[in-house]
Amino acid sequence: CMQQGREYLAGILVALGLFKFQFVIPVALLFLAWRRWRFSAAFAISAAMLATVSVWIAGTEQSVNYFRSVIQISVSHGLSSGLPLPVDHMANLHGAVSGILGSSSLVLPLTIAISAATMIFAASRRPQGAEALLIAIPVSALVSYYMFIHDMCILLVPIALTLDRLTAAGQTKYRHGRLQIRTAALLFVAPACMSFIPSNRFWVVSLPLLAFTFAVCIVSVQLRGTPSPCEP
Repeated sequence: CMQQGREYLAGILVALGLFKFQFVIPVALLFLAWRRWRFSAAFAISAAMLATVSVWIAGTEQSVNYFRSVIQISVSHGLSSGLPLPVDHMANLHGAVSGILGSSSLVLPLTIAISAATMIFAASRRPQGAEALLIAIPVSALVSYYMFIHDMCILLVPIALTLDRLTAAGQTKYRHGRLQIRTAALLFVAPACMSFIPSNRFWVVSLPLLAFTFAVCIVSVQLRGTPSPCEP
C-alpha cells in the first residue's frame, strides 16, 4: 500500500497490529515525525475505534486491570504469576542494557535515553514512499520495551525488501551496503543462537540489529529514487 501511495489503507493495516503495541506505537510516532499526515490520520482513527471496541468487549474494569498489569510488569520486571520476566532474553536495547548492567537502577533511564536517541536519529532520515516502513520496522523492534525471539519475525519484511533493493542497486556502490548485507544475514540466522549461547545471553542479538538499523537508515536514504525489481 505504501509503495502504491495508498497511505490511508497502510495506516489502517498498521493499526490492526496494535495487539503488539510495543512495536506499532514507535512506527506511528516515526510516521508522525516524518509528517506523513494521511498515514497518521488513518492510524489514529483506526486505533481509537479499536480501543473503543476492546473496552466495550472487555469492560471498563478489566481494561483498567489490564493497564495496571502492564505498568506493574514494566516496573517490577515480573509477571502477575510471580515468575520473573527474562529481560536479558530480549534482542533489543532494553535487553542489551539489562544484560550489560544487570539489576542496576540505571537500566530503565539508560534504556529510555538510548531509545529516544535512536528514535530521533531515525526521525531525521525523512524517507520517502515505502522506504519509511523499511526504517520504521527495525527501529520499532530495537526500541520496543519487550521483544522475544518469536517477535523477531517482523524483521523478515525489512531484511528481505532492503536486500532486494540493495542487490538491484549494487551493494558496492554504497558505503554501508556491505554492512547491511552482513548484519541482515546475522539477523536471519539469529534464532540459531539459542542453540549455541545461553538463553540469558540472547540479548547479544541486539548488536547486529543495532548495526542493521543504522545501515538501513543510511542506505534507504542513499537509495532514494532507486526502483526496486518488485515495483511495476
